[in-house]
Amino acid sequence: MASASADPYPDDGSPTKETLKNKQGLSLACFLWEVQQPKFIVVGLHGYSAHAHIEWMMHPKLTYEGSWAQKFNKAGASLCAYDHQSFGRSEGWHGYKATCQHFDDFVDDAHLVIKTVRQRTKSQGRLPLILLGMSMGGLIATRTTQTDSEGDIDALILMSPMLSLEKVKAKPINRILLPLLGAVSAVLPNLALGEKEESPFPEEREVEQNDPYFYKGRIRTRFAKENLAGVAKVEADLAKVAVPMLILVNPDDTLVEPDGAYRLHKEASSKEKTLLEFPDRWHALHHEPGNEVIFEHTIEWIKKQIGPDN
Repeated sequence: MASASADPYPDDGSPTKETLKNKQGLSLACFLWEVQQPKFIVVGLHGYSAHAHIEWMMHPKLTYEGSWAQKFNKAGASLCAYDHQSFGRSEGWHGYKATCQHFDDFVDDAHLVIKTVRQRTKSQGRLPLILLGMSMGGLIATRTTQTDSEGDIDALILMSPMLSLEKVKAKPINRILLPLLGAVSAVLPNLALGEKEESPFPEEREVEQNDPYFYKGRIRTRFAKENLAGVAKVEADLAKVAVPMLILVNPDDTLVEPDGAYRLHKEASSKEKTLLEFPDRWHALHHEPGNEVIFEHTIEWIKKQIGPDN
């Protein structure tokens, strides 16, 4: 591990900042908000366009005070979060932003971070490890759990996970374009496609527009192709999710298709699986007005999983 460069968020609670090299040789920016004697570990995976700080810091000023990082710390957990390759301060394939060579590269990176955290905390015993994924991070977290052959992950939490693209594929224009996507993405991997829907909350839009690391460009052809591949892999292996699982969704989410979350909840082989609906929200449940209740539900569920001694 090498030290990561200084970041522009002066009130982020001073996490340990490190850089991991993944199997592609790309640098991943990692951040660890540690407590002295953790009861459990949370590894947080951010969504598309985002990065670790904009996902887990308190909005609108991206501060530690009031953030999910602070709340986890107060609950006795260390939080590890990182920028996916090509997002935030992490390097990308061929230097591209907001894309990948293969979807599984995101999954390999998640396993690398989890292994690194396990190694870092092994002197404290085997602590429960919770994998927390938001939106696209939920897709990556689900696939990481499905491929966790060594049992590093003890529980899975998904917020507004992007687990279905059926409605996207069904659009008339996409029925024409999708058969061509593989060939186009191979030749023009950065060709811009559609734009991502913006938050309906003006304050959230301002946070995103003013942040230097938030990706503001269009979705790229290569990312679209690999994202479809990732969703297909997850859908084919829903029963392979066997750890305790909490899913938090807005059934009327317009940014992702909630149908995939409902299918996962139904077909996962987990003995403990809970799905909570928040129909009065949009997509970013942890930042929108009234988000405090989202964390309360989350931490209450975690405590039930890790036992009374924690």
